[in-house]
Amino acid sequence: MTAFDPFPDDDRHAGLEPNELRVGLGRGRGLAVMDKAMLYGKGSSDPRVTFKIPGTAVSLKSSTKKKTLEPVWHEQFLWAVSPESRAQPTLTLEVKDWDELSSADPMGACVINLEEYKDARGQP
Repeated sequence: MTAFDPFPDDDRHAGLEPNELRVGLGRGRGLAVMDKAMLYGKGSSDPRVTFKIPGTAVSLKSSTKKKTLEPVWHEQFLWAVSPESRAQPTLTLEVKDWDELSSADPMGACVINLEEYKDARGQP
């Protein structure tokens, strides 16, 4: 399996004010069983990841990976960063088990402080 490199080095915009957030979603490992097997097997999940920036209307969703506890997405997410979203530089990720007939079941969540990921120029 080759390494997932969603954003190869690109210095075309070096020195400019940051205006875009880029996130690469690779894979999940050892996720919880949310859908119990009725007749056979150990069960599975249908995971989907939602990305949110608090204080903004931004909410992006990955594709849903059916019947797996080891999903591989290899998806890229890009969105414009406005001055108000830079004031609270955090990104919230929520993993939920998608269900066709009921609401999604929460599997886990985390908040990432984007301040910690500024590049060498001190820019997010």
